[in-house]
Amino acid sequence: MKSKLILYLSALLILSVGANTYQFFSNVEKTHRPMSALAETLNVQASSDSPIISRKTSSESTVQDSDVQLSLVEVPIGESDRENLQLLVATSQQFFNVRQFDNAADIYTDIEMLSETTATQLKSQWVSQSYQWLDQKQFTLINSLLDSFLAYAPDDEDWLLVKINYFEAIDKKQAAIFLYYELIHNSFDYEKEETWLSQIHQIAEKQRRSFAHNGAWHEQIDFFEPLLMEEPNYPPYILALSQAFIQLEEFTIADSYLDNISHLTAYQGQVAKLRRQMHSSQTELQAIKLNKLNEHFMVNARINKQYRTNLMIDTGASITVLSEAYFNALKESGDIRVNRQLEINTAAGNQAAYSVIVEYFNIGEHQLEDFEIVVMELPGFEHADGLLGMNFLKQFKFEIDQENSLLFLSEP
Repeated sequence: MKSKLILYLSALLILSVGANTYQFFSNVEKTHRPMSALAETLNVQASSDSPIISRKTSSESTVQDSDVQLSLVEVPIGESDRENLQLLVATSQQFFNVRQFDNAADIYTDIEMLSETTATQLKSQWVSQSYQWLDQKQFTLINSLLDSFLAYAPDDEDWLLVKINYFEAIDKKQAAIFLYYELIHNSFDYEKEETWLSQIHQIAEKQRRSFAHNGAWHEQIDFFEPLLMEEPNYPPYILALSQAFIQLEEFTIADSYLDNISHLTAYQGQVAKLRRQMHSSQTELQAIKLNKLNEHFMVNARINKQYRTNLMIDTGASITVLSEAYFNALKESGDIRVNRQLEINTAAGNQAAYSVIVEYFNIGEHQLEDFEIVVMELPGFEHADGLLGMNFLKQFKFEIDQENSLLFLSEP
């Protein structure tokens, strides 16, 4: 100990520290900070037989590095140890002031051996300064400080709470949450556990709203799946995952999550809302968008998976029709064959026509093979390439939602 004290004294002299002046950071307000054991010690009054560091409380003082002067009162230890404590405190503070946090932390362990009360009050000054640096966004400095002090005391509650705030400040919300879970697992204080759990849920909900606002559904899943491992039955985590899977059209997974909480009365409204949203999304996937022209509806189709055509839906036509002008543009493909000659009865009288067989005919994801189409003149068809008739529609259950211009097709 004597040789170490000589080393500390040398460092102290090099740093130009006055023999009786010990300066600390002080009066840094810690507003809205997580509850810690340190908070309970900040206002402890010294008894006549307790070693403490007194804090400067002058309202005229300004918070800066080295603005607060502290002095050690008489302690019930030997004169030599009391002087040693004074030297250790002053030296560790000076190392802290010049950002040599490894040295400050090293000396702090010796201070703890001589006086836990003095050590606790010293740490309170450092933690207060740390929060001020966080407010100033001095993240590199905070990272260096935490590396040093947590290397000496990896389970220290006060420094872990600083680290949680640091993670939140640099937008590492999941890391902050898992540090809270670590504190909870190691705690034997029910009130603190409840406070920290509340903090976790607030961070998670804020992050969920951010993901939803930005449509970051994969990120939402990556964020909440590990959290659900910590709290497997926490409904808001389950709802957040269900919401993301619905948006990604993973309806089976979403439904299985919702099954886990559908029996909970408090969440039945939210479960029902998500299931309605899921049903609506599934319906939209099955629906085919139509374009409306006056009282008629147009639908896009594909011939042989590559030729796009725009057809007017005509439930009164027994067969699908292409205009001769449009069909002439397809002849060069060489994979459409003439099937038979026809005579079509129209409002203007009988008209000569012929039919062709196309290998594939698609509307949306619904496909028919070796499909027959009539080719004929369609005078006045300026906005469509032909008609979609019942020889296609009757192969499916179909419904036209005229209000929303949607065609629904399903297997019979």
